[in-house]
Amino acid sequence: MKKNKNQKSGDNVLVYTTHPETMGSLFSGLFEEEKSTKDLGLRVRVILEKKHRGGKTATVIKGLESLPDQDLGEIGKALKQLCGVGGSAKEGEIILQGDQVVKAVDYLVKIGYKDTKKGGG
Repeated sequence: MKKNKNQKSGDNVLVYTTHPETMGSLFSGLFEEEKSTKDLGLRVRVILEKKHRGGKTATVIKGLESLPDQDLGEIGKALKQLCGVGGSAKEGEIILQGDQVVKAVDYLVKIGYKDTKKGGG
């Protein structure tokens, strides 16, 4: 076997393998979902509301009461940036200006909240 000029004598270079243990170690961690530990069994509902808002629509995300205020604020900030709107995050709710239901549901499912659905009034 010829050695490459750049290859040191102690280097082991793997070119091809079908050994199951080696294949498992090569691809471990590549196909795992990011932040999959966030799902705490929370039932998150995303609702479109018009009540008490002067006729303007707002997207309200309910079911995050058990989250610390810091985590709630981070999720709220990320959603506001994603949707390009204003809003607030307090008392276990995130409120976004306008109809942002689809974007909010998609984002929450992406970050790991599996039981996230559009809710009724």
